[in-house]
Amino acid sequence: MTGERIAKVCAQTSVVVAGRVSSGPVLAEDLGTIEFAIASGALGSVAVSQIAAVRKNRLFLEVSAAAGSFAFDQESPERL
Repeated sequence: MTGERIAKVCAQTSVVVAGRVSSGPVLAEDLGTIEFAIASGALGSVAVSQIAAVRKNRLFLEVSAAAGSFAFDQESPERL
């Protein structure tokens, strides 16, 4: 959004539940997190999960800054 490049990044993945009753062993990570800093020092984070309970295909985005913030939740698309 600002055109600045990412200067630092840290990422981690995990298998939270190694086996599931309905589908057997898990062969790929089901949780990932990313933290980053852009050149000006602003921080950001991303979390991706395939195991969030009671969530079907949720998409939630939030941007927070000194002047304000906004969020979008696909489960309540009429609100911003």
